[in-house]
Amino acid sequence: MLTPQFLEAINGTLLVIFLGLVFFFSRYVLLEFLRPGISWRQARRNRAAGIAMLMVLTGDSLIRAHIWAWQHFHLEADNVVASTGVAVGVAICIVGGICALRHFAPDSWGNAPWILIPLIGLAFGIGMAL
Repeated sequence: MLTPQFLEAINGTLLVIFLGLVFFFSRYVLLEFLRPGISWRQARRNRAAGIAMLMVLTGDSLIRAHIWAWQHFHLEADNVVASTGVAVGVAICIVGGICALRHFAPDSWGNAPWILIPLIGLAFGIGMAL
């Protein structure tokens, strides 16, 4: 059963793990910018991958932090700060996810994955919300 305590535990655990990953992806991106002796094309691909994943994890960390705070501090559902934090986290996560799809999808598939998957996700989200 999904009790409030269980949801708080899940979001708190994932928040700490994702913040750890944000630290390591930030470190990776920084080291990629400082790494000598690598072609600019390979460095660009490495940085793009790191930045895309960093955005996904940062956005998801914001979402989880605000959901955890709602549960832990028993905030009202109409709390503007928490709602805004979730909205910002979702926006960052979506942009990072689209960037990651564009980066990691095979070149032979063209633009289809990073255009179609977000559109399907949007249709799914709206459809389930109705």
